[in-house]
Amino acid sequence: MLLLFLITVGDQEFILADLADQIAAPTVYRMEQGFEVDTGLWSDSSTGWFGTVARVGSGTDGVPSAEGDFHAVIDGYATAPFNTLLNQCAVPFEEYTVSIDIYLDPKGDGGSGWADGEGFDYSVSTNQADDSTFYADYIFHITQDTSSQGMYLGASNNTNFAPREDLDALAKNAVITNDGWYTFEHRFYEDTDGELSVDMNVFDADGSLVFTETKSDTRDGSGIDDSVSNINGEARYAWFTEIGVDGGIPAGNLRVAYEADQSVPLPTADDIFFV
Repeated sequence: MLLLFLITVGDQEFILADLADQIAAPTVYRMEQGFEVDTGLWSDSSTGWFGTVARVGSGTDGVPSAEGDFHAVIDGYATAPFNTLLNQCAVPFEEYTVSIDIYLDPKGDGGSGWADGEGFDYSVSTNQADDSTFYADYIFHITQDTSSQGMYLGASNNTNFAPREDLDALAKNAVITNDGWYTFEHRFYEDTDGELSVDMNVFDADGSLVFTETKSDTRDGSGIDDSVSNINGEARYAWFTEIGVDGGIPAGNLRVAYEADQSVPLPTADDIFFV
């Protein structure tokens, strides 16, 4: 990889990179957080919100970090921590992807395993074009199902702030059978009708796709304009709306990525230091 430009701010790296194996679509990471330095940008009980974000070393509780020497353990009560992903302004819509690595421990795979009924909800949302009016949530649900004894994964646009025990009945779901790191990805893009679509993908540690569902026409019938001209070019937040897993869940590598030919929203001058 030929590195063209790198800005480091605490635990955040802003990278313009020419990737040799992706010449057609090099990636720009507007934000990348691996918890190697700190847990900055997360709102939890230490900032007047809910839950905790704790930075831990690789191997803590038997979990090796997905990358590097550290990751985070995120826990919550009532609701759980969120990250605003450096959202700062109203910008024209461009395709972008928000991803995070989360360690899953299904029952019966040799690890400690989640107890029946344990699970969490994880959302990435976006605003309307003015960057202050909420548009929609795109939520992953993961639960160790009590009746089926399987760990099920599904997606929707709402949360009831408790692990869902009906994921096995959804038209689209996946069963997680192996413990390990999984990448949860939200890809925001303009569909063929000029409206917002969001691909909600989950990949295992080998990069194999284990779940996908596309959410579109999210606000049809609400009177809200669905066209991408009404959607802000930055996500509103990444938020664990509920973590009902004893001891929390390991997480790492929170990223916001654009393609290099797009107008990537940059941090404000207050957030960075140029040399």
